[in-house]
Parts: sequence; C-alpha cells; structure tokens
Amino acid sequence: MPLYEYECQKCGKVTEILQSHAEADKEVKCPECGSFEMNRKFSTFGVVMGSGKASSAGSAVSCPTGTCPLPPMS
Repeated sequence: MPLYEYECQKCGKVTEILQSHAEADKEVKCPECGSFEMNRKFSTFGVVMGSGKASSAGSAVSCPTGTCPLPPMS
C-alpha cells in the first residue's frame, strides 16, 4: 500500500498517509487544522537492494541510456 505525502494549504502541515490506490482520490483532512485543502506532494521512495539496505530514489544516480552499470553495493 503506497504512502502518500500531503501538504495542507491552510496551515502548511505536511502529513504522510498510508492509503490504497483506490483511496488515492478521496479527500484528505488535515490532522492539524481540519482543512480539506490538501495537496499531494511528490516524494521519494525507498528501494531495497539485494543486501537488504534501503536506498532513497532521490539519491539515485541518473543513467541517460538506461544501460549504465549499477554502483557497487557497500
């Protein structure tokens, strides 16, 4: 089940909400001020490599051709 990150347009609070894809279009209420003026944010996601260590997608190295070798695992 995906973890979505929302930001309240009224008070600025950022909240992470675990919801199914079917619930992704439902209105989300801010737990801080009760506003329904919530915008879903783009956020990074974790990837578990073969060693079991998590890596953030935000820190991934870009490969323009899609055939670049993977960096060595530490």
